[in-house]
Amino acid sequence: MEQKKSTKKWGMSLHLDLHGCNARILDDRKAIKEYVQQLCKEIKMERYGPTRVAKFGKGWRYGLSAMQFISTSSITLHSVPPLNANYIDIFSCGKFDPEKAKKYSMEYFQAKTAKATFIKRD
Repeated sequence: MEQKKSTKKWGMSLHLDLHGCNARILDDRKAIKEYVQQLCKEIKMERYGPTRVAKFGKGWRYGLSAMQFISTSSITLHSVPPLNANYIDIFSCGKFDPEKAKKYSMEYFQAKTAKATFIKRD
């Protein structure tokens, strides 16, 4: 069965690579959970269920991963304290302000640099 292709954009996706972050914050489960919950408020996303935070890896590859379902999709985060880096993905079929998300994230993690990739999903 052939499906009709929509010309409307279906969602928004923001990928943030933060570098030069405060390693102490990146390695603090409570701080990561607080960040995710406050980010949802900043970009006006409704959280769905609890914020999950877990530690993974060993050596220079260890870090915290976080997952938050939102009513319009999800937010994920992977911190790497030994590298002072943090990787955040926000996907929503609703609208949000990517600049606001980037600014808040940089401030919270005290990042020196950020690479932001924003795409509209078909």
